[in-house]
Amino acid sequence: MIPKLRRLLKIKDMKEQEALRLLQAKRRALSAVERELEQAVADCAESARTYPEREEAVYDQIMRRVVDQGEIDDMKGDLVKLEQAHQEFVDAVTRMRHVVERTRNEVEAAKRSHATTIRVRDKYIHLVATAVAEKTAEDDAREENEIEELFAKPMKKITEAAAHGA
Repeated sequence: MIPKLRRLLKIKDMKEQEALRLLQAKRRALSAVERELEQAVADCAESARTYPEREEAVYDQIMRRVVDQGEIDDMKGDLVKLEQAHQEFVDAVTRMRHVVERTRNEVEAAKRSHATTIRVRDKYIHLVATAVAEKTAEDDAREENEIEELFAKPMKKITEAAAHGA
């Protein structure tokens, strides 16, 4: 029975190691997406900081000169593109925040899974230790009985001989 328990313990240990590797991978992924979020926030802040200057540059193209309706329409299109470009940075931040939150949840799930595998493995460690201790106690008791029987037979003969000889 002990060899079977040891094989099961080895399997439980391998599962715990696998859960630990998964947890470590999730933590690395969380670290990576947090860095990506920081970069997205920095890019968005830079876009917001430079937005007025870029908008002013678009207006400067038509200021103080006579322009036709086509140039005004082009300018409006450029302003829309400018706003869309900035909105893409804002959307990227929003997406990255969702990715970070989802990855944090995955890390928490991996932590719970790892903790569960540790508890199961520890139960098997206890079972193996208990089985080994019981087996050792049984072996010691059997050996003690064998020794007792070995020495009890000559003592019995000596007592019988003493009883007959007396």
